[in-house]
Amino acid sequence: MRYTTFMNRIVAIIIDGMILLSVDFLIIFLVGRDKSTTYHIISKFVYFSYFIYGHSYFGQTIGKAFANIKVVSFQDENELLNIFQCVRRESIAIFFVIIEVFLIFFKYNNIILIVSLLEYTTYLWIFLEIITMLFNKKQRSIHDLIANSVVINLGAIEEEKE
Repeated sequence: MRYTTFMNRIVAIIIDGMILLSVDFLIIFLVGRDKSTTYHIISKFVYFSYFIYGHSYFGQTIGKAFANIKVVSFQDENELLNIFQCVRRESIAIFFVIIEVFLIFFKYNNIILIVSLLEYTTYLWIFLEIITMLFNKKQRSIHDLIANSVVINLGAIEEEKE
């Protein structure tokens, strides 16, 4: 039960998404969306800082804390991830964002085609993450495998102790 985290992760994603969407609206209000390069850089910096900081210092984002799950080291579940593991955990998303910002910054002519391609690639990535998570014993997604991390259900651990 310690690794049964699928539904908890969904709850965490929804909560973190609402938090980041609120911050995004604040960024749009302060910077404006018409200055798209500035908006994208600030928005993505906030996004990655939120996850990297939360996971490396607390093992959780606000959403994960609410969902009662935590990201820990695969080798030692009592240890939080270090900053490098957190960056590796976000590395695929960072790669997609770098391409997106690069294309926006250089005002690539076929931006709609490229953004659509990135969007579909992201959907494929999410699908592969879910499939990977559902078909291994500790429900580790690809980004968990890359970072050598595992997500644990804190509620199940409390039940194990009782």
